[in-house]
Amino acid sequence: MAGSGSLWWTGATNVGIRYAQEHWPQRTDNFILTLNDDTEIAPNYLETLLAAYWANKPCIVGSISVDVNNHDRLLYAGTGLNLWFPHISDWAKTQYGNNYETLRNSRRYLVSQSLPGRGMLIPQRVFEVIGLFDEQRFQHYMSDIDFTVSARKAGFDMVVSVDSVVYEYADATGFDVKRQASFDEFKQALTSIKSPINYPVRLSFARKHAPLGVLYFGMDMLRIVGGYALRRGLRWSGRAARQQPLGKSAASPEANVQAYN
Repeated sequence: MAGSGSLWWTGATNVGIRYAQEHWPQRTDNFILTLNDDTEIAPNYLETLLAAYWANKPCIVGSISVDVNNHDRLLYAGTGLNLWFPHISDWAKTQYGNNYETLRNSRRYLVSQSLPGRGMLIPQRVFEVIGLFDEQRFQHYMSDIDFTVSARKAGFDMVVSVDSVVYEYADATGFDVKRQASFDEFKQALTSIKSPINYPVRLSFARKHAPLGVLYFGMDMLRIVGGYALRRGLRWSGRAARQQPLGKSAASPEANVQAYN
């Protein structure tokens, strides 16, 4: 398979899907598995995905994600996605404290509201109903969220298999919105294809899926820009606190006020 060199995640994935569709056998239980190249999997990984599908069909099956350097550190375990107000709930953190053992001892399957593309088993029927990934509006980031939200609207559950583990190189990614970025870096990230805060992409998602459309997008960008400004302000406050003149006790009320202002 040959690409143009500028396909990004979505275009390259669609090239692979089209090739598979042209060559797969004439039957109804064909599947596509999307998997990033910066991940590792166990020998029984595909077996666990298929078992999850047959137990929960019709559905798309997603994977648990853990840190490749610390298999107890849970990175992904489903998401709660609010299409009225821009908020994504990270269940790995909020429900399981980023601990894989806690999750594994509680259940075998989760029903998520969206799924990431790194470790996603998609039955043939989904493509017949909603088509391929949207490479026109979502070249790189959010194409997997767009695809799975569209599939959920079409009646397919988003099932996360707790036994299907993807070992992820957590630091091998694009722009980290929570990193201490400079103003220029943040500004560039707002239009970079490699960035999850690319505003044209987020506008396309809002128009396609959010009932409030552009208003949802406005709230989303206010959240992103406000979060960056808050983190930057706290960083400046911390720097000012470290540079305060000597002579006041760190335990005194006055010193504490200076440290937190």
